[in-house]
Amino acid sequence: MDVVGVVVVGLVSGVLLVAYLRAAREPALLEGEPLVGSVGTVTLSVPRDGVGTVALLLGGRRVARPCVHQLPTSLAAGTSVRVVDVRRGLLVVERA
Repeated sequence: MDVVGVVVVGLVSGVLLVAYLRAAREPALLEGEPLVGSVGTVTLSVPRDGVGTVALLLGGRRVARPCVHQLPTSLAAGTSVRVVDVRRGLLVVERA
């Protein structure tokens, strides 16, 4: 293997390691109770029967998580929401 191949393998390995370490921390953020009651902002609109994204401050850092809601209308980006539950890794939100 030449030098370029070694460098590429090293970079890919590093990126995969960082992704793995970040993913290993994620379940702790989605256990439920610490998130319930948190207030965030919809960053990707949430359709009536679909999934959107909400941005929250968790542990002093801004994170985005997939979310759903139980309202009869959609939630537009920029809407302030409160987390009321966590189901299968999805945050259930309502208007704040």
